[in-house]
Amino acid sequence: KKATVASSDKEAGSKGSKADVKAPAKKEAAPVAAKPAAASTSAPVVKPPAVAARPAVAAGRGGDGIADDVLTQIAQAKFESQEDKLRDVARHSMALLRDFPKLEATDCDRKIADIRKVLLKYEMQYIRSWEFQEKRRRQEIEALEAETQRFRQEAEEEGAKLVELRQVLEKERRRRKRYEGYEEAAAEVNKKKTKVDSKAEIQGSTDEIARLQTQQRELEALTEERNQRAQKLRNAVEELKRDLQREHELRKEVLGEAEVGAAQASTGEAAAAAAAASADLVEVVS
Repeated sequence: KKATVASSDKEAGSKGSKADVKAPAKKEAAPVAAKPAAASTSAPVVKPPAVAARPAVAAGRGGDGIADDVLTQIAQAKFESQEDKLRDVARHSMALLRDFPKLEATDCDRKIADIRKVLLKYEMQYIRSWEFQEKRRRQEIEALEAETQRFRQEAEEEGAKLVELRQVLEKERRRRKRYEGYEEAAAEVNKKKTKVDSKAEIQGSTDEIARLQTQQRELEALTEERNQRAQKLRNAVEELKRDLQREHELRKEVLGEAEVGAAQASTGEAAAAAAAASADLVEVVS
């Protein structure tokens, strides 16, 4: 293909002004010849704007772990390769248009086939780029799915941990309530007397009880002694009363009535005095 293009370029350079003079006539004769394939093959050449726009898009991706300058170099190399392919398409198309009036049908078909091959190579770059982008997109999707699965597993693990943490929280709440009850009981206990104070108070009460018991025993002993003395005194009064009664009877038998009356009066005074003394004694004893 390069040989044919070079030969056509040499022929065009050797003819010089003749080709320039005959060019309008050839362009007018081109529609007369029944070769519409040239126009159809040269139509897809209107894609350079997309080629120029792709380096900017590729250069904008700097978040995949590749440096921006490396991405810029890759985009520049891609753009230059596409530009070279586009130059090949333009060169073959211009050669076909230039040599169209003097080409045979077979040569014209061959050149059109060459142009189609070059266009196919040019478009294959886009297809390979799209395939690479699709492959990269699928890899990213797989990575995202794996990351989603990992996040889902982490969420399940965190959910299980959350349940355990809730159980621990409930356990700690019950423990706190139990300790609060202990603190309240301790506060109530602290309000009461200490063991030393209670022992001292108990010892004081015991000593007081012992002292009162001793006093009670002493009082009982004194009361018993007084009762015994009163009983002895009562017995003495009774004996004195009996003695006076016997003396009165004897006096009555021995002496007369007058002397008995005088003696009875004196004896009555003595008996009254003895009875009064006995009553006082009984009152004191009671």
